[in-house]
Amino acid sequence: MYKATIGNLLYPLGWESTYIFVDMGTDYPIMLITGITFDYETEQGEKIQTCMDCEVYYHDNGQTILLGTLGSLSTGYPIAYDETGFYEAGAHGVRKWILDESGSSPCLKAEQETYLSDVRNTSADEYNRLYHDYLSAQIIDYGDSEPFQRKLHDEEVELLQLLEAESGCRIMEYDYLDMDHDGKTEIIGSYKQDDLWHILYLCSDDKICRELESFRYDHCKLLPYPIYDDTTYLGIHLIVNVYDDAGIDKRFSIYALGDHELQPVISNQFGHAYIDDTSVINQTLNLNVEDYGDGYSAITCLCFDGSVYKEYGLSELSEGQFMQYGNAEKVLADIRAEIDSSSIEFSYFLRADNHVLIQCESISESGDTQFCHFTLRASGDNQLEEAYIYQRSLHPATGQQTSHTASLYNRHEGRVKEFYTDLDVIYPDL
Repeated sequence: MYKATIGNLLYPLGWESTYIFVDMGTDYPIMLITGITFDYETEQGEKIQTCMDCEVYYHDNGQTILLGTLGSLSTGYPIAYDETGFYEAGAHGVRKWILDESGSSPCLKAEQETYLSDVRNTSADEYNRLYHDYLSAQIIDYGDSEPFQRKLHDEEVELLQLLEAESGCRIMEYDYLDMDHDGKTEIIGSYKQDDLWHILYLCSDDKICRELESFRYDHCKLLPYPIYDDTTYLGIHLIVNVYDDAGIDKRFSIYALGDHELQPVISNQFGHAYIDDTSVINQTLNLNVEDYGDGYSAITCLCFDGSVYKEYGLSELSEGQFMQYGNAEKVLADIRAEIDSSSIEFSYFLRADNHVLIQCESISESGDTQFCHFTLRASGDNQLEEAYIYQRSLHPATGQQTSHTASLYNRHEGRVKEFYTDLDVIYPDL
């Protein structure tokens, strides 16, 4: 019943993926797919191949549906399951998911979540009980599974061969895209030669290979970004991230297709651009700007207005304006408990996409001034809600599940400022 899914699936973590089926007493077996496995030694001394991230698929009314993603809460904690549900665990927390078939369509539902943290009001006994269930559960083992690879069409094979002939070497990272939504395939690839990354583009229209640009960095990652206008799919932009193993020099560029050529929409900007479920749905691009200078470091957002990208800017709120949110006092109390400092000075900011950032300035035991900030979303009923901006994979069609952070609210080290790029800035109306 999962044959079509296995044959057609392209997993976000790579071209080659591994799948297994688990029996949890449900109507159908559950399929778990991962792109990356690692060696793990169980308490019984058995060595297995397990994962820290996987996708969960299930059969429903003759179709295979994606229920969501599972991911470890800390490095090295594998995902486990028993006859009652799936477990994600970390050094300070455990989360249990169950398969809920009571609604119109099956979905993953968070049944329990405990943390060893006062701000979550979790008792040690409650945490220990769920952590014991996790240790007693069966760790997912892909050891006897065979990976599958996406089968390339003849046209795609030809484009890849042309790209490799042009570069004179094997293209290790590549992607097939219909960037302008005209039904014609483009191939984007990158290769490294003499410590220099080269980005190549070739369209099935004219079969002409063009080099976009080259970078002298350790790493280069290509990321397609789907562009929508309301509910209409317009095409794809190409995000190019380059960075070194060490240091803070991270750069990104964005390309759009026009007249068979990729043209830069943004060129060589500071920061690391990425997308997640929420950003694709809201048509915003996340931009991680680290160590910007003078302690400034943040995740900001960009949007595409049909011709250019613009940055969502911040406007400072007075304390009185911030306290008008219905749960403002509770949010500040939770943050004070998490930071655990006797002296915290708060500053409040509203971003153009209706997110509220709370900057905290505190003094460490050594006397150093420390900055961090928390990101929340302002709801329609004047409440502040958690905004999960650290998500793992792209599944905008489901909207079933997001990833959590160990912090009660999204925490990011560093100070915030009104804007970080040299793009036009959109400010919120206060």
